[in-house]
Amino acid sequence: MGFPGFVCSLLQQITTHTPSSEEPDIWYGPWNAILSTLFPVWDRYMVSPTHKRHIERDAFGTRRYSDLIMEVVKVIDGHDPNLDRTVLIFEIRSSCHWERASGKEALIQQIGHQADVAFAELRTAGQKVYWIGAIGPHWVYGEIQDGQDPMPLIEWHDVAHDEASYRDFLNLVELVAGLAGDGQA
Repeated sequence: MGFPGFVCSLLQQITTHTPSSEEPDIWYGPWNAILSTLFPVWDRYMVSPTHKRHIERDAFGTRRYSDLIMEVVKVIDGHDPNLDRTVLIFEIRSSCHWERASGKEALIQQIGHQADVAFAELRTAGQKVYWIGAIGPHWVYGEIQDGQDPMPLIEWHDVAHDEASYRDFLNLVELVAGLAGDGQA
């Protein structure tokens, strides 16, 4: 089955023909569509941006948005948002980070920091959360136990729109759904 055709087409287009002056926001819409498809509102999920990190300046001194961090939240009680729980943390960086020696490690380290905040604020669905890290079209997912480092559960994919990626995404959806032990996170 896979993702909607227009999402796959857009991902294929920007993966194949990424502009040299790529801003990370070229990836925001397609990745948001993926997350919203995997974790739909009718299953009581909300995909919410948490913030952008402004950490880079290019050769001309222009500030660039480096990362977008989002959370997938499971709505437990539609009347009390304090009961809602973070079940997945997502961070995306622009493709330029893929070639950097520390690009993958820095991304996963930042995801760990976001998880620490979620655990400290008791916003998680238990003693672990799942995560997706993306650098342009490249992506990986894993889990984080409270107090531990992020652990990848799969190898990095080079695209997000193929059948192998879709199968891994569906496996992640099952893991997230099982966080509460009864199939409901």
